[in-house]
Amino acid sequence: VMCLEVKEGESAPPPPQSEAKPGFFKGFLIYFRECLGHPIYRNYILVSIMWYMVSGCTNPFITLLMNETLKLNMGDMGTLFALNAAASVLVLYPVGWACDRFGPLLITIITLVVQVVVSVAAFFLVNDKLTMTVYLVMSAVPLVSWKLASFATSVKIFPKARFGQFLSALNVFGTGSMVVGNMLIGALIDFFNDDYRIAFAWAGFFAVAALTCMLLVLRCYKRLGGPGDYTAPEPG
Repeated sequence: VMCLEVKEGESAPPPPQSEAKPGFFKGFLIYFRECLGHPIYRNYILVSIMWYMVSGCTNPFITLLMNETLKLNMGDMGTLFALNAAASVLVLYPVGWACDRFGPLLITIITLVVQVVVSVAAFFLVNDKLTMTVYLVMSAVPLVSWKLASFATSVKIFPKARFGQFLSALNVFGTGSMVVGNMLIGALIDFFNDDYRIAFAWAGFFAVAALTCMLLVLRCYKRLGGPGDYTAPEPG
């Protein structure tokens, strides 16, 4: 359906490029310098890195918490994951409306605040099937909110002519950080004698770090014109 119905509009031809092309390693240096050259881009990439540490490094250990600590069987776990997915569907529309109404940067900040609260509460309160059910339903809110609000924020702050480049940078740095993050959280849980509840503390810590960086993004955004007059800075 998308191939048949979605048509790309006309766009201007790309600017002429000089014949001299940088070498392989120099090309990477230029890429990183352009993506990290301005504080608003640098801080937003840090936000993304911190979020990857929250969402990408904790889920396997929360699953182990359900199975090995809370002793839930596979049927119970499947039911809880289904409830999490159902809650995610219900959150999609109101979050999309809120991004349009209040702006994606504000919704991203609220998302991170909710993630901090959910993670800290889970660390202290999750101890059985019922509390795990409440956690999985509540965790759907920041998870879905992040997917919508962060992408809308990317569209808002990144230069349109280089959007693909900057979006790739979010994934390069984000998924790269998961390589280190998964090793660290695994070692940390080993240190605490397989206490998988540490995953909640880990998520709360990095959600606070992401929130701090996102507030810096908002400050830069306002200095550069804010909602009405923002112009994306020249890369590099």
